[in-house]
Amino acid sequence: MLPKFIINIINDFKIENVLSWLKELATFYILPIHFFKSLFRKDYKLQVYQIVFYTALAICLNIVLWKTELVDNYKTIFSLILLGIPFIITNVLSVLIVGRSKSHLWTIFSFVYLVWLLLSIPSFVLLNLFVSTENYSFYFLSNLLMVLAFLFALFLIWHVLFNSLRKIVGGYVLNLLFLNLSYVIFSLIFFDSYSKTSSNDPIINELTEHLNEVKNFQGVPYTFVEESNPKLSYRNYKLSLINNDTLLYYNKNNTDFYRERSKENSLYLDSLNKIVKFNRNKEILSELSKFYKNISTYFKYPPCDTCLVKHVVYRSKTDSSIVLDRKEFIIDEPYIRPYRNFERKMEELSELNDFATSPCLAIGFLMRPIRYIVSLLGLKEVQVNMNFSL
Repeated sequence: MLPKFIINIINDFKIENVLSWLKELATFYILPIHFFKSLFRKDYKLQVYQIVFYTALAICLNIVLWKTELVDNYKTIFSLILLGIPFIITNVLSVLIVGRSKSHLWTIFSFVYLVWLLLSIPSFVLLNLFVSTENYSFYFLSNLLMVLAFLFALFLIWHVLFNSLRKIVGGYVLNLLFLNLSYVIFSLIFFDSYSKTSSNDPIINELTEHLNEVKNFQGVPYTFVEESNPKLSYRNYKLSLINNDTLLYYNKNNTDFYRERSKENSLYLDSLNKIVKFNRNKEILSELSKFYKNISTYFKYPPCDTCLVKHVVYRSKTDSSIVLDRKEFIIDEPYIRPYRNFERKMEELSELNDFATSPCLAIGFLMRPIRYIVSLLGLKEVQVNMNFSL
């Protein structure tokens, strides 16, 4: 059920007003300053009606795109207001200093709210296209719109309220100052060097969730070592893994553990085929599954003779009998190739994510001075989630 005051507003809506508001919505995306100046020339009642209409439009669109419940949309509208509070406070303080006026509270509140709301509408559409097509160009554009909302909420209000270049520039400077100060405050409040942050990318989030369940020694199999003493019927073997240019050898027990874990990982990854939502992740996890499946069978057969890279025979000094026969074989490339494919696809995904989130660098640039100070103080940096759905 809609709140009663919203029902009353809907009952007062006139078709000509709705058509006018839709036309003005198009103006917002082309000439945002003109849109807001036109809006704030209207009486407060019409301003409220127009804002409620845009809110209802965003909710309806979100229900269609994301199949969300109405109560969830109420919660996110509230979250949208909370998201705008830092910008509202920043702008109010700056206006009090520069404009020496206390009459702009409603203007600033409605401006910040509408900026986030109206830019989130196309951003949600693009985000939905990204999720359905896995095309990172849509994710890039979605992030770009959210960064524009950030910049608009911080700077555009000055062009709406004032015509004086001195006041506009002064507002820019004060807003940047308050923005950086708020960054320090949040870093102090949320200081926790052990807390974890997650990506906003749903593809990477899904992939990370499943990869966290894959357990084994770190590194890629590099060589297999056989040690024997024919006289004592002694046989031992080791597996070496290379990780970050460091070669580590694991004894027989650990090698057996690695083999069994590889089997389990392969079965787990295969079971995800019907669960994983994104095709990119299916391809990546499939390569990792092939690798574990292949490497678990490596130990069933004798190493190939052409893979022998080192052969050392230790003999007794007394009778020259063999004390230890040590052979080291490099792991055949076919066993490792799926892992190389897995790494390549992971790198490609990371590069796509870097491209899609590159608009957020603009925010980092604005806060570069204070980020440096925060890093010197050893505080945890606050990461702002620029992507959300109503």
